[in-house]
Amino acid sequence: LFKRHIKIKEYRILDFAAENRGEGRTPLPWPARLAIAKGVARGLAYLHQTLPLFHRPPHGDLKSSNVLVVFPGPGGRGGGGGDAVPVAKLTDHGFHPLLPHHAHRLAAAKCPELARGRRRLSSRADVFCLGLVLLEVVTGKVPVDEDGDLAEWARLALSHEWSTDILDVEIVADRGRHGDMLRLTEVALLCAAVDPERRPKAHDVVRMIDDIAAGSAAAAGDGEATAGRELALR
Repeated sequence: LFKRHIKIKEYRILDFAAENRGEGRTPLPWPARLAIAKGVARGLAYLHQTLPLFHRPPHGDLKSSNVLVVFPGPGGRGGGGGDAVPVAKLTDHGFHPLLPHHAHRLAAAKCPELARGRRRLSSRADVFCLGLVLLEVVTGKVPVDEDGDLAEWARLALSHEWSTDILDVEIVADRGRHGDMLRLTEVALLCAAVDPERRPKAHDVVRMIDDIAAGSAAAAGDGEATAGRELALR
């Protein structure tokens, strides 16, 4: 027999519900949120493409409460300390084929094509749900908020000058990264397109988020270099 020792790391459910925001909550800074967004997209891409074909049923219930966020290293909860990068893990995958009579309770039931009864559950519905999770990451709002359709609200905001009003209060002060936040919002809205044929594949979403992260890292490097030059001139 082989014994496997597993170190339990600090983790939390990705949860933006207003009632769960209080003194005990550690805010998630933008770099941690972007890493989580990338991890969720990668996890979905893995389910859609990497698993053997006979193990590829749609997730069906992708939502923030089914995302487990692990915080490795000394940074701990919140991902704000040191260089620790939070890792997102998808949970509750593969239950739809086992419990088809509960399909109406799945997150994918919010997809326009499923809500109208025109299509069966598919990977495109998963991508729609991914879009809603990404919107939660940026806005801090959940799809069941009283604001109505979260995706439509975000689309309206991006088409007006008050686009930054959609940003979560925990990250809105990080003005230097507003551009990246709005770019992720645009990716989220592509995923949440009403027409399922217009939604990108999960692996394309990973690439888009990688591009945002690369641009953010380059900008941070340029900022540090500029600060270094300014200090050298003093």
